[in-house]
Formats: sequence, structure tokens, C-alpha cells
Amino acid sequence: MTPKETLEGLVQPEWHRKFDKHWSQFKRPTGISLQHYAHVKWLGRVGFVSKGIVYAVMGGLCISTAAHLDDEVYKIQSPMGVFIYLGLFSMGTPLLAIMLIGISFYSIWRFWEGIYGQGADQSQSVFKNFFRCRLSPIVSGCVYIVYLTYIGKLLAKSREERIAMGSLESDNCFPSCWGRSSNWLQRAAVAMFGIAFLIACITQLQNVLSKRWHADLMVHHCTSFEKWTMFALGHLGFLARAGVFMFVAVFMFKSMREEVPAQHDTFSEALNQITEAHNGVIALWILGIGLIFFGVFATLNAYYKYYPTPPPYRKPFLKKNAIVKPTATDDTSSRNTETTRHTDIMSSQMMDNLPVSLTRQSSFLQPNGVMPLSSISSVPLHSSILISDETSFPTQPEGPPSPWENTARYRMQTQASQRPS
Repeated sequence: MTPKETLEGLVQPEWHRKFDKHWSQFKRPTGISLQHYAHVKWLGRVGFVSKGIVYAVMGGLCISTAAHLDDEVYKIQSPMGVFIYLGLFSMGTPLLAIMLIGISFYSIWRFWEGIYGQGADQSQSVFKNFFRCRLSPIVSGCVYIVYLTYIGKLLAKSREERIAMGSLESDNCFPSCWGRSSNWLQRAAVAMFGIAFLIACITQLQNVLSKRWHADLMVHHCTSFEKWTMFALGHLGFLARAGVFMFVAVFMFKSMREEVPAQHDTFSEALNQITEAHNGVIALWILGIGLIFFGVFATLNAYYKYYPTPPPYRKPFLKKNAIVKPTATDDTSSRNTETTRHTDIMSSQMMDNLPVSLTRQSSFLQPNGVMPLSSISSVPLHSSILISDETSFPTQPEGPPSPWENTARYRMQTQASQRPS
């Protein structure tokens, strides 16, 4: 074999190089572009308000069913029941139209973050980044697409027809007629849905027992009352959601063993199981209160949550040959660059501004690829520093870096803390 043939054998085909490139981008997603942060922020804020309304009203319907308060919405304590309930008001059609817009915003936000892998962290495994930052948001977005289609059906109905939609006197008998069907594909679908809701229950319990979602909230510079109120609402709300998903999973598996009622939608029938148990009415009351807590928590996320979702350990993947430029948020923080520096990702065209002395320092980065804080503080604000896609944002000890703290509320509190007493 000639040296030329050996060299040609070592060169990867074009398709292989493209595959490696896309696979590397999939494993190390860089997230949403900075120029779209404002759009993502407002999509997420409006969407979370709508999500909070859904869960708060759903909690109220649980209490209504437990106390037999309203026969028109009796035993329809589900997201579909929420939309039916809102459509029964005299202004029901405008309310449903507003919810249609809000939920579409939430679905777009979830799909946007899921497609770009927003929130992926270098400290997490590839599977954990995929599950948390891609699969979970996309599945959530698909669920809310189902809600959008249901709202669209309700908008075309009269008040009496909306009340009738609360009962399933039709061919839509899922999962009761699927679970005991002779078709193995239908039984497999019911089993998969049961497993999916069981996984959802486990993820909610992880939120109850851990603090991993605390880093998504902008409460580190708020009052203690605000911070602990948000934490308490979140933990109690996630516990209620875990209960809902657990009852739905049990209902799915139960439908494969015996005949189950099919008078209402799946969520409603799953929660109606509670009333059949001993002290089930009390349990439904507790579940309703917990869902109201989660609704309030979700609504407050419109103000307290970082948008877009930040990496939990503040170590995002950066684009290859990206340049990090330390900047100041305002005149006040520029006079105190040691503690209030923020980071903006610039294009590789800024390489000309890189100081020659920095390019010649082979030990400028630490072994783990993170830029030392002392080196950052010694660089002028107008300088740029080249880092690869394997490095992370230099994290300040006071909290997560910009752009997640680049808010007017944070800047005002920072300025107030710097004023002489």
C-alpha cells in the first residue's frame, strides 16, 4: 500500500464528519441565542401565568367535587374541566381565547428551549442533559398542544354543549376500552402511558426532595420572606403534582386488569378514584389545596424565574471559537468590576482585540478549562478572551452570571447595597 493510499484511508468521509459535527452539537447544546432572550422571556412569563391559572382552577375543582359545590362541574377536576369551567362564564369565550394565547406561548417556549437544549450543563451527563433539557420540555410542549386543541373545540361550542363535553358519551373511551382490548398495540399504548405518568410522578418527587430547581429562581437577592415563600409553594405544589400523576398512572394500570368508568376524561376519572377510598374526600381536599399552591407558584414564576432556563451549575456549553467579553451592566457596576461583571458572547470577529500577552500564556486556563477569577479581574473591560466550546462562564461567588441576572430589579438592589450607610 502506497503512502498516498494510507493517507486517503485515514481521511474521514464527508458524511462521517457531518455526523460527528451534529452529534457533538447534540451532546453539547449551546442553547438559545442571546439575541432571542427577550422573546423567550416574554413567552415564558405569559405561559407560566396561564399554567398557574390552569392548576389553581384545577385545585378549586377538586375542592368543589369533594364538597359537592357545583353540579355543572362535578367530577371533572382536570385541565379539560378547567377549560369547561372557564367557558361557562358569561365572558367564557373571551376567557378561553385568552387561555388559548397564553398556553400557546407556554408551548412555544417549551419547544424552543427543548429544540436548542437550553439549560444543558457541563457538570451533567449527556443522558441527564438530554432528559432534562430536551425530552422533558418537548413532551411538556406536546401535552399543552393537546390542551390547545381542546380549547379550540370548546370555542366552537355553545354553553350547553360545553357542559355536555364534560361527559364522554362517545367512542372516546380511552383507556378503559383499550386496556382490556384484544389488540395488543392498544394494551401496549395504555402500558406506555402508565409508565410515562409513573416517570412524571418520580420526577416531581425529586423536585419535592431536592433543591435542584432553586437555582432556576431569582430569589437570592430578595427578602427572606419572598425566598422561603417561593420554596414552600414549590415543594408543596410539586408534591401535589406528583400525587396527580401517580393516580393517573394507577388508573392506567388498573384499566388493564378490570373495567374502569369512562364517563369523564382520564384525569378526572383518575382523581375520582380518591373519593371511593376511606377518607377519600379529605385526600381530595388536600390535593386541591396543593394544586392551588402550585398554581400560585407557577404564576409567581413569571416574576421570579430566570429566562431562559439557566444551567443548574452555571457551566453552559459555548459555541466553538466563541469569545467572551466581560462587560458592566451600568455605570454604577462599572466602578465596581470586581463583583458585578457580566458576560456577553461575542463573535469570532472580535479576535483582533485579544491582547497579545494573553495569547502567549499557555497556563491562562485552569486544568478543568475554567478561567481563573483572578485572571478575569486583571483583564480590562474592553479586552476579549478566546475560549473553546469546552469551557464555561466564569462564575462569580455572589450568584449566577449574566444574562440571567441582567435584570433591572437585580441592578437596583445591587446599587442600593452599594450606597453608603
